[in-house]
Amino acid sequence: MSPNQETSLIDHFDNHLKGIASPELEQLLAQDPEAVQEWARLQLAVEGIKELGLYEQVGAVRRTWQQQQETATPSIVRRLSHGYFRAAAVIAIVAFSGIAVYKYTTTSAAGVYAENYISFQSGTQRGTGMADDVRQAYQEKNWAGVIEAFKHAAVHNNENLFLTGMANLELKRYAEAAVLFQQVIDNNAKAHDTLFEEDAEYYLAMTQLAANHAKEAMPLIDRIKADPHHAYHDQVKKIPSIDLWIARHK
Repeated sequence: MSPNQETSLIDHFDNHLKGIASPELEQLLAQDPEAVQEWARLQLAVEGIKELGLYEQVGAVRRTWQQQQETATPSIVRRLSHGYFRAAAVIAIVAFSGIAVYKYTTTSAAGVYAENYISFQSGTQRGTGMADDVRQAYQEKNWAGVIEAFKHAAVHNNENLFLTGMANLELKRYAEAAVLFQQVIDNNAKAHDTLFEEDAEYYLAMTQLAANHAKEAMPLIDRIKADPHHAYHDQVKKIPSIDLWIARHK
């Protein structure tokens, strides 16, 4: 990229962080592959600031810029503003670049799953009042037994579907688990019910991550993060934003 293009991209990124839309940016990214790569590096740098607490370094640049701006003439304020953002971006990129390369190469959707997975504990029955073989096998952590009991169950209710999905997930049978979790969600949509709904949403997202299907997992993760009342909101919030960003874009 030429220096003028780099300057333009940083200006657009500055506006992007302020929530200002930029049709020119969309056109630039559509036409210039180098701009796309540079844009991704800027985004990764910002995520690095958030994750690694580089606010002091960037804050120092901002304070210097503010002091300069107070004594600057109007004709050069814009140049200083751009210089501040460029310096802040450079600090973020330089400080984060080595870690970013390592982080990017070692982070995957499956890795995010492995680091954040929590087992589901089957406790109080939330379906019918009867204990059954599926639940019994699940509480004993007999995953193959859960699947076998499900095959012979007279009723495939949401509890049986969900627990069998969990057994498949524990056995790394991700495709089978995803189908069963999705069936719980579909059943609730048809019946206007919520039985095991939030459990199915969270573990479907985890299943998709485990299978390295990040694009399928992210809408569910975004939905859970956006709902502070969701049963798994706090668990999802613990996942580092930079890990999710890399999984989403890798």
